[in-house]
Amino acid sequence: SSRTPRMPGFISVRLRFDFADVAEVRAMFQDRWERIPALSRPDPHTLRADYVGRTGFRASAKARCDRPFRLEADGRLVFPVALEPDESFTLHLWIGAVVGEGEVRLPEPIAAERGLDQAVAAWRSALPRIETDDDGVNALLARSADDLRALWTWGTPRSGAFAAGIPHFVACFGRDSLIAAYEFLMMGPPYAARTLRELARYQGRKVNLVSEEEPGKILHEVRGGERSDPEHYPFFYATTDASLLFPVLLDAYLAWTGDLD
Repeated sequence: SSRTPRMPGFISVRLRFDFADVAEVRAMFQDRWERIPALSRPDPHTLRADYVGRTGFRASAKARCDRPFRLEADGRLVFPVALEPDESFTLHLWIGAVVGEGEVRLPEPIAAERGLDQAVAAWRSALPRIETDDDGVNALLARSADDLRALWTWGTPRSGAFAAGIPHFVACFGRDSLIAAYEFLMMGPPYAARTLRELARYQGRKVNLVSEEEPGKILHEVRGGERSDPEHYPFFYATTDASLLFPVLLDAYLAWTGDLD
């Protein structure tokens, strides 16, 4: 045969779980903590990384492959490959992470996509329907509503907030969340109520010169990263407008709904 015989080889994939705090990613701190997770190989298809921080913060990540691999000391995953001419090699990799003591759940793409479609459909059906004689305006309204659905973050069953942006600002921001809820009031009054409850959960109760907390003050941003402890995080209450916008939204919500509860 004129076909070239297949030659054994390998493909390596290097995974690095740095568990970096988003405040470090955004260079909000001058220093960056070095994090060295413990790597393990629970089975021939899975790599696990576990990290315990200096403050007791815990996080874990898991990568699972549809092919077995050899784990090198530098964290590389090595996959043997031997291909005939015109053959192909496909590798599927699933990565999941968890903060705290919980078990890492790997994403199931089909189920996740189905769940997202259901959530978006429920969101759309719950909103007032506005139609105009301009298809462009209709598309703009629909797109804007879907974008806000992507920004909604859940706090508790009765509270939540619109995040300030994706990817670095997926968090409750006092000013941004209040303004978004105010402008969305005609379409979704319950989201204004949930935003007010979410911000009230973190309303200032004492004086803290580091976080700029003061009694009654509304927060600037709340995060859950390793370096976002509200006692020490210097950006937690560093805002002046959120405390003023809070009663503005509350007044508008009451005027619109009459909901004193």
